Amino acid sequence: MTDYPELYKRLAQEILKHEGRIEGDTQIFVAELSRQLRNDGYQLTPESELIMSNYIAQALAAIKTGIQQATATALTQDLQSEVVLKSTEQAFIEQWPDGLNLSDRLWKWDDATRKGVSQVLQEGIRAGKGVDSVAMDMQRAIEQATGGQRFKIVSEHADDWVAELHKSAMTLIHDANARKQWNDTVEQAREIIDGLKETGSRSAAQRVLSQMQKAVEKGREELLDKAVKWWTYDKQLYNLKRIARTEMANATHRAVIDSTINDKTIIGYQWRLSGSHPVSDICDVYANVEMGLGKGVFTKETVPRHKAHPHCMCQLIPRVTPISTKGQFSYEQLRQRIVKPAANKQ
Repeated sequence: MTDYPELYKRLAQEILKHEGRIEGDTQIFVAELSRQLRNDGYQLTPESELIMSNYIAQALAAIKTGIQQATATALTQDLQSEVVLKSTEQAFIEQWPDGLNLSDRLWKWDDATRKGVSQVLQEGIRAGKGVDSVAMDMQRAIEQATGGQRFKIVSEHADDWVAELHKSAMTLIHDANARKQWNDTVEQAREIIDGLKETGSRSAAQRVLSQMQKAVEKGREELLDKAVKWWTYDKQLYNLKRIARTEMANATHRAVIDSTINDKTIIGYQWRLSGSHPVSDICDVYANVEMGLGKGVFTKETVPRHKAHPHCMCQLIPRVTPISTKGQFSYEQLRQRIVKPAANKQ
């Protein structure tokens, strides 16, 4: 009998190995793109576009390979060939609650990468726009970008102390006599940062402050290179790893169902929260649904066919017996909480 907790442990290991390979490839890509952009006078030319196209194609192939490897960890040898092929194909066509499938999501990531790099370069070199501010502008764009949770700063502070830092830094870059004003602003920012929660928002805020402090000390070309790096490496690598992690986990989730759905000894599937589940969300509802089989156990007909949200690492455990503890939510309550796909969303 399959040891499902061990299976998900192996999946996590597979995801981490895969992310390591993606990160290494991205570092090479950023270095090569930056070199080409410098040669081109910080313009997007066919040569630099080709570097991006090659990287995006490699990323697509890497995600496909990752999905296949993740699915294989979930299955016995005799089932791998058929189900791996099916799960990989489904990963590219299945819609998520936001109405996008994997192909749509990768296209949007591709498009956002190109537009992001182009925007950074245009803002950095156009008349009347100093390159000195690009790194700070990009950091703020990262904070505000949809899905950029890694860099998110609590909303009540995003438009006051960060904006004040940005303004003060710009002043100091162009006026050496503004050093005292800058130091005072930094101290005020530190006081605010010290009041943030240690998990998440404080570390992100500290990083913003650190980057702004570095920005006022560096020259024009270095800042433009840094701005390109911010966009292509920090923001877009995060999104790429997010896509890969989610689809690899989703393929394994689906493979567990497909390889057991016709087993008459299986009565349903238990949604078990991940050990690293940080905050309450839709997964807590899934893990507490009651459908007559006990807490968090879905029937074969109703079991969700994909993960609840991006980055979801919850486990799906086939059950041969009910669970005695009852769940807190009915299936109808669960359905009311699920966001329906947006029609024709691109």
